[in-house]
Amino acid sequence: MNVRKSLSERDLAVLRGRGLLASDETAYWLDDNLIAENVFNHQQRVLDSTGTLMLETKKRVLKG
Repeated sequence: MNVRKSLSERDLAVLRGRGLLASDETAYWLDDNLIAENVFNHQQRVLDSTGTLMLETKKRVLKG
């Protein structure tokens, strides 16, 4: 089952600031893939599938 998780406005701003996300795109996590989607034509592309982008929505607390 694919789990879609929205990004925060702050994360979207970071991606736009880095030039990874256009102004007519939104982004979300789909399982472990970061997907950019055009809001007008719904064209999708993978921004990150390796987990190398550090974003607010991906941070987790590790208990040990």
